[in-house]
Amino acid sequence: MKKIAILLVTILLFTFCKNINPNKYKISGTIINGNGKIILQDFISNELIVLEETKLKDNKFKLNGYAQEGFYRLIYEGEKTIYIPIYIKPGTNLTFSLDNKDLGKYKVKGDKDNEELLKILTFSNNSEKEYLSIKSKIDSATKQTIKDSLELILEQNRTKHIDGIKKLIENSKTPEVAVFAMNFIGNQPEEMEYLITKLDQLFEIKPGSKYLNSYRDGLKAYRNSLLGDESTGIKLNSIASDIVLPNLNGDTIKLSNLRGKIVLLDFWASWCQPCRQENPNMVKLYDKYKKYGFTIFSVSLDSKKETWQAAINKDKLKWPNHVSELLGWDSRVAGIYKVNSIPTTFLIDEKGKIIATNLRGKLLEEKLAELMKGRAIDSTMLN
Repeated sequence: MKKIAILLVTILLFTFCKNINPNKYKISGTIINGNGKIILQDFISNELIVLEETKLKDNKFKLNGYAQEGFYRLIYEGEKTIYIPIYIKPGTNLTFSLDNKDLGKYKVKGDKDNEELLKILTFSNNSEKEYLSIKSKIDSATKQTIKDSLELILEQNRTKHIDGIKKLIENSKTPEVAVFAMNFIGNQPEEMEYLITKLDQLFEIKPGSKYLNSYRDGLKAYRNSLLGDESTGIKLNSIASDIVLPNLNGDTIKLSNLRGKIVLLDFWASWCQPCRQENPNMVKLYDKYKKYGFTIFSVSLDSKKETWQAAINKDKLKWPNHVSELLGWDSRVAGIYKVNSIPTTFLIDEKGKIIATNLRGKLLEEKLAELMKGRAIDSTMLN
């Protein structure tokens, strides 16, 4: 089975939704106060492939070329960088407008699918902001009655988010775009049956889509792992297999040396956009809980040391445990852990047992907050 990144924002291993014949595309746009370059990028295997690259001229850009049908990403690199998912199909003609001062509020015209992608991202971002606002109020509340009321509102926020994403999924006319929206539900166990049932329905509409096939296979493998099927996933409460691999300096690092700590084992790669999007949250949680004995053990599925190291530096991944075989998807360790998609994470307790898998974003934060209650400060983790 080919390996893909499905997560939150799986925004986006786009390799798998390609047809044989390339399609003509036209992409243009305006970036107010812009000063930089525009890149159209595809993912092929483990490498980032640039289809086109151009500099802004008088705040405008134009891209014209051919590409196979599927997901790509448009990158603006200026004072800040933004990644915009796009879906190319026959006759794609898109116009973007952005403001360098607020890149998140871009607009797109010319294609229903790409307008829909923006709706999905906008809804999810607004939902996340609302969640974080409520969570902040809970953290600062001093009275338990107020906390309880806010927790109820937080649960309502979760339900509203899931219902909103499901509505976007049901309204989508393109199966691949519907699957894109599914990433924003996440791998929540209680939503597994809905996601798999919907994927089966979409597959009947477009059985030839490799993207749908790969996503469905990955999701079913994850569901089986939740049910404890060790042939397709790692069983919860089992002891994590040891990992002994070199770090960037060539020194050997062992996962087992971290016994006694809460460890997030993270399989990722520099070319995996969903992984990179989750990294700021990982840094925040590491800073917050490292003094209580929490750390991260990162296994990269990169194939080049330079790109691996550059991603660590750019994303400021400050924990010391970074290892890689530099074999991409041929990683032996990834095989042992049955990793078929990235990001994939395993939360490991002090005794080395796997207690949760694929927690990201707010779900990971909530689980760590629960685990850290009552833990003493670990003096070895203060620096």
